[in-house]
Amino acid sequence: ETFYDLEEIKVALQAAKENSNLMVLASMTFNQNLKTLYGVDPERAVVVLESEGADGVGANCGNGPEVLYEVLKIMRKASKTYLMVEPNAGMPELLKGKVVYSASPKIMADYTEKFVQLGLNLIGGCCGTTPLHIKAMSAKIIFKSR
Repeated sequence: ETFYDLEEIKVALQAAKENSNLMVLASMTFNQNLKTLYGVDPERAVVVLESEGADGVGANCGNGPEVLYEVLKIMRKASKTYLMVEPNAGMPELLKGKVVYSASPKIMADYTEKFVQLGLNLIGGCCGTTPLHIKAMSAKIIFKSR
């Protein structure tokens, strides 16, 4: 789910933790100003979500990999736990009656490499991501067993 509001995600996080023994990752979406629609910055999101018991934090959806890369750089400095990212394949545009996303598989793969360098634990894709995007992205990830 895409969350903009800390109060909403805190309720969802609490419900997930109370009803599951699985790890719970909490992810929010951020705009080009690196804030949620409710004005939450990445550092505050990390601090609050980790204090509420999130096993991991991150960002999804939003304005594509460029913006989320900047968000995750901030989160990396603030976080003590797992980090995740699932960017859109760019911003959607309506061209000739069809929704098109601006980030090609190569662009998503290039940002995947940057996300790996940041030490992210989970990297995926959100809106507009196709199997071709995921294939290109996965080629940039070196899998390591723990």
